[in-house]
Amino acid sequence: MNNESPHDNGTSSHEQPISERAFSDIKASPHHTKRRRRIRLLILLACAILLGAGSLVGYRTFSENITPAQEDEQPSATQETESLSQTEPTNSGPTSLVYVHAEKTASQAIIYSRPISGGDRKELGKISSITRLSANRAFDNTTPTGNQFAFMVDGQTLWTGAFNDTPKQIYSFASTAQSQATISPDGRYIAYTTQQNAEAPTSVALFDTQTSKVSSTENAIASSIQFLGWSNTGSLFYMAIDSDNASISLIREGTNKKLTELSTTLLEGVAISPDGSHIAYAQRTPEGGTSDIIVFDVETLKASAIATVTRTGNSIALQWLHDESEKLLYENEHTIKKYDTKLESTADFYILAAGEKIQSIIHATSDELLVGLPAETGIYLDYLKPSTGERTRMMQTGTLTQPLGILLNQ
Repeated sequence: MNNESPHDNGTSSHEQPISERAFSDIKASPHHTKRRRRIRLLILLACAILLGAGSLVGYRTFSENITPAQEDEQPSATQETESLSQTEPTNSGPTSLVYVHAEKTASQAIIYSRPISGGDRKELGKISSITRLSANRAFDNTTPTGNQFAFMVDGQTLWTGAFNDTPKQIYSFASTAQSQATISPDGRYIAYTTQQNAEAPTSVALFDTQTSKVSSTENAIASSIQFLGWSNTGSLFYMAIDSDNASISLIREGTNKKLTELSTTLLEGVAISPDGSHIAYAQRTPEGGTSDIIVFDVETLKASAIATVTRTGNSIALQWLHDESEKLLYENEHTIKKYDTKLESTADFYILAAGEKIQSIIHATSDELLVGLPAETGIYLDYLKPSTGERTRMMQTGTLTQPLGILLNQ
């Protein structure tokens, strides 16, 4: 008969474990006291040795599976850079924009593109036998689809191009009285100014790039059109000059609307905010040595003089921040100032060198600027980063340079 319990794993319920039985037998015999002590010491020593060996083996096994760099899961700066470079687009931010311009010589114009943060320029094409090239006076045309530019050659032929393509002629007019070509953000329309003859007033017209049809805008006419440019939202603005006054008008969906009349014609440096909510311009004061910076609110039709700047040349540098459309930049006394239309406050944005004067702010964001500076012959073009003070001279040219736009590199 089997007396083993199914739960005692082959060990009788009356049996002691071997270790307990051995110790109890030794303890029960008075003749083995010395032997008992020796055995106890040997067992304790053996246990100590076994425990120590196990610790050493465990440490060695653990240490062999860990490299020193893994002990502190902190990637090095190089590792972080390599990791980011695999996930971040390489042409995001400043490097995704190119500056397109034409350099005019005695007999031809050469069209170039160049990354605004520095790098080699690329020749896009040459136009021979040219005497005059005109384009958008609103240089900063960075829009979500702003990868095209337009210009007029000798007042008669209309051309378009992209940052990486050879410019091409798309239309030829009967007369040579066209000027100021500027392309809409979606690339559909090209606005320009035109005259019936040399004595006739100037009007605003549109060329449809899809249908190749030309249309005039009713009542968009004046003695001259000083400025013509699009907002990023697709609104077309122009500044008209007549004999003793000026006006700012808006063309939207084919309808012309005069926004305001000005009591002077001494205007310059016009800039449209990217969202089309404001227009900034400089107005010469009667004294002649200064100009007032005016910000016009398109919604409220209110004009506000935000600053008086000292004139040191024939131009006033104005530009809106492309990524913060409520903020305007202007230059005064060797400092680029930033005006916030919401807060109605002004702060220093970038300090120029003593005696330095910029001619134009071609492109502006909250942390990058592309500025033109007068040189003894021609101009300098500098790329600036206000946050770090970094400054890169992109080019110096002694030829006549016409900015054609800031375009997306896509």
